[in-house]
Amino acid sequence: MNNLKEKTLPNGSMLLEEYTISKREGWDPGRVVLCWLPDNNATPFATWVQNLKNGCCSWGHYHPTALEAAKDFEERCKRYYLEGETDNVQSA
Repeated sequence: MNNLKEKTLPNGSMLLEEYTISKREGWDPGRVVLCWLPDNNATPFATWVQNLKNGCCSWGHYHPTALEAAKDFEERCKRYYLEGETDNVQSA
């Protein structure tokens, strides 16, 4: 991977996909992220909401397979989109 450092979150997980959340009143800028957790054998894939101001991730959903995590990522992106968000899903 050429941009390995750019695709690593502050917590050490590898960023696979991201969806930028448009700024809403009362919210810091953020994004939904799909990540691979290389040190977590039981649930090595996760989706989180990441605060872009401080890099912190919260509201984690953990999954044993990439397929389950990808479905959750898509559902979370759709949920933000349906709540009035307009940004597109973009590859990391």
